[in-house]
Amino acid sequence: MPLPRSYRRREPEKSALYALVRDHLETFLEEGQRRTEHGFGYPAFVEKEFRGFLRCGIVSEGFARVRCGQCGHELFVALSCKRRGACPSCSARRTAETAVFLVDRLLPEAPYRQWVLTVPFPVRMLMARDKTFLSAVLLAFLRVLFAYQRRQAHLLGFGKVKTGSVTFVQRAGSAVNPHPHFHSLLPDAVFAADDDGGPCLIVLPAPTVEELLKLTRKIAQRVTRLYHDRCEGQGDVAPGSSEPALEVALEEATRTPLPLFPSSQQGEDGSSGQDAVRPTKARSLSARVDGFSLHAGTHVRADDREGLEYLCRYGARGPFSLERLSLLPDGRVRYALRRPWPTAQGVTSLTFEPLAFLRRLALLIPPPYQHLVRYHGIFGPNSRWHPRVPESRFEVAPDPAEVTDAIPPSSATPVTREPSSERREQAPGEGREQVPELAAHRRGASSSVKPPSLAPSGEALAEPPALKEGPGSNSRYIPWADLLRRVFAFEVLVCGRCSGPMTVISYLTDPKVLEKILTHLGLPTCAPATAPARCLDADAPELDFEDPTDPPVRPLPTAARSPPEPKGQVDVDDPTDDDGGFWGA
Repeated sequence: MPLPRSYRRREPEKSALYALVRDHLETFLEEGQRRTEHGFGYPAFVEKEFRGFLRCGIVSEGFARVRCGQCGHELFVALSCKRRGACPSCSARRTAETAVFLVDRLLPEAPYRQWVLTVPFPVRMLMARDKTFLSAVLLAFLRVLFAYQRRQAHLLGFGKVKTGSVTFVQRAGSAVNPHPHFHSLLPDAVFAADDDGGPCLIVLPAPTVEELLKLTRKIAQRVTRLYHDRCEGQGDVAPGSSEPALEVALEEATRTPLPLFPSSQQGEDGSSGQDAVRPTKARSLSARVDGFSLHAGTHVRADDREGLEYLCRYGARGPFSLERLSLLPDGRVRYALRRPWPTAQGVTSLTFEPLAFLRRLALLIPPPYQHLVRYHGIFGPNSRWHPRVPESRFEVAPDPAEVTDAIPPSSATPVTREPSSERREQAPGEGREQVPELAAHRRGASSSVKPPSLAPSGEALAEPPALKEGPGSNSRYIPWADLLRRVFAFEVLVCGRCSGPMTVISYLTDPKVLEKILTHLGLPTCAPATAPARCLDADAPELDFEDPTDPPVRPLPTAARSPPEPKGQVDVDDPTDDDGGFWGA
């Protein structure tokens, strides 16, 4: 697809999501007030999220003025809302910005592996309600992985080592449903001190299926204890949320059956959607124990920095895709699935009533002060090695079979170790064989691939911009033009008429100035008006979440504070596991 020669403003007011929020926001907020006992409705951050999305990208709310110094050509760049839940544009920018920061400033050159943990339904719902419990589950999960890596380093003959991880907290599933789970990015290596006191990498062998099953059992035991400790004194009912409206929406989203949209029915474009369905990818290096699923089959080589950046974008992606969202002629919302529904033959889409879909989106908006990207170990900001992590030495060392089992003295300089050939035969090969497939998948995804660096006029661009170095340069912000050049190889500050340089000359936010300029250009001087709240039926029955026809939810085993070790089975190809690995939605 050829690159455009000039920048064209995105038009969010023409999208299906904008029309949905504009037409039903007031009704949605009024309904939330009626669903709560005291009439408080949804929390303030939910309303700010939706109202900010309605102003994002609208030129009447403010814009930057960009001008070419040679021919005088000008363009307007609308300001963004900088939200992180309901706005797909701002979520996409934050995703690309986070990935660039991790690859350019934090993660050293090393092989990396993605560990994905999903938990049973009762634990998942408590994580959606209680952010402190979610943090406790994440800490228990990482402690098991860190202990495993340190034990592997000890077997290679190294003593005191350190580990680190970057975790992406995902709050949504493939059906726009509340599904908290973790995507943790860990190097297949540990860090030890070199002669200068800085970090040095020690490469670890790939995990085996048996080791993965043991790790899953240990994680299941610890998280189960945390769940029972949290619910102790509450009976069989987990602690509720402090926001009644969100609590009601959560109950509805988890107990109401999903409205399936068969592929035999045609969408707005007249196509059935069956051609866009790709076969389900068989999974490797995964284990399931009593509803806990651990997947570690996605691996990136040390020299594949582009693959690492793509993997970071995948972990930090937004809760839903705007391209899969559409409005049906009857007003319902259609959301296309990335792959066919595993439990229903030929189902490729879901349909929702407009208010029901907005309630689902409200559940996916992260509360204030809840981080979606978390750093632990040596990657944490308080680590004394944190400033020197990107400069870690990565060397090829002799085969570990030639190294004695004795732990080297602290005065010796640790070097990077590669797994022995004997261990390579024992380790499953799928983790390394997925790298070419990952690259092929990356080439086919236009929204995530980094195309060749070509300017609109055809000449080669310079290297993609990295974050600015220097004292006090802790900001991960990337300018708008640099980020477009990094992600899409599009030089937006090159004039489409004369190929001259363009510069930002002003930022306009004064309503009076905006009105004069937009009136002169014949553009709308105000944002599209939101529809008033529709009259709700006061006699409508309340939602009954205790319907006996609903399928029962299997609770966690009511074990003692130290439950026995569960008997789990390895499941390397489970198509019903939603969002358990890299190929999930």
